[in-house]
Amino acid sequence: MIVTHKLNEIMECADRVTVMRDGQVVATRTIGSTSEQELTRLMVGREVNLRVDKSNQKPGEPILQIKELRIGDESGQEKVRGLSLEVRAGEILGIAGVDGNGQSELAEAVMHLREVKSGHVL
Repeated sequence: MIVTHKLNEIMECADRVTVMRDGQVVATRTIGSTSEQELTRLMVGREVNLRVDKSNQKPGEPILQIKELRIGDESGQEKVRGLSLEVRAGEILGIAGVDGNGQSELAEAVMHLREVKSGHVL
């Protein structure tokens, strides 16, 4: 048994799938008789567009530059070690991680709410 919302995993490794929504079983299907589109509709309760149509974009000028950034936490432990990155106009940057691994300190430093040990945020 596997419990997941990742449709590609379900379609690749399962023979049968049971869909629950709001704590209730709404359907059971064999993988051969269903599709990702149908499973999505069953999971959400309505039709969902799984494709995003977007045109190719050319990133603009840099709007955020981080160079060799080093940041500590309240206890002085270094949480960000020499990070460099650049975000250009039209780009979207996402940063994720396990809590306590520096992403909060990075966000605070970018917003100038936390002092940096060294490096630059431009």
